[in-house]
Amino acid sequence: MDPVPDYLAYARATVERGRATFVVGLVEQIPFADGVFDCCLSLLLLQEIQDRELALSEMRRVTGRGGIVAACQWDFRHGMPMLAAIGEVLHEVSPEVYESLGTRQTSPFTSEAELRRYWKAAGLADVETARLVTTRPYTSFDYLWQPLLSGSTPVSAAVATLPQEVRDEVHWRLRERILGESRDESFTLRAEAFAIRGRLRAAGERTQ
Repeated sequence: MDPVPDYLAYARATVERGRATFVVGLVEQIPFADGVFDCCLSLLLLQEIQDRELALSEMRRVTGRGGIVAACQWDFRHGMPMLAAIGEVLHEVSPEVYESLGTRQTSPFTSEAELRRYWKAAGLADVETARLVTTRPYTSFDYLWQPLLSGSTPVSAAVATLPQEVRDEVHWRLRERILGESRDESFTLRAEAFAIRGRLRAAGERTQ
């Protein structure tokens, strides 16, 4: 489920037919009946949710007793060096655009401990957290740069809407930060996310 029809259209064209059903919707208003799923997962989107309590309540509502409610989110503060580099370059080249980002973004969870407090407050049992580390290879800088222009995040959207000459300056400064003096060779970027899961208590199960 996703609120963006274009993303779902891409998913339908990519995923093997019959393996999944794709639905337009908001996590604050999940269009399914109570308790119809064994598990419910929010994948790398917690930072986009305006009403966290309502969203988590809806995830619990559509999950059956004994089922799992889980989520993960990029560690924007310490685990996204690429995003930090884009922000730093944007601040150097266009400070006014960079400052405007503060009014466009919601506040992401900042730690596993903060996530745990929300899951505990929602009455979920056996709450566990984990840190997820991933690396991604890029064959060239353009292989990284071109997707940024799609504007899929607030920072990349800000870059994509810059005047051409300003965007070009961001491009070359970011390339220099990543590749240094080397040619446009392949490279690898690292990112970290934190994840959480909790279990809905079975009927009659007491809180410890």
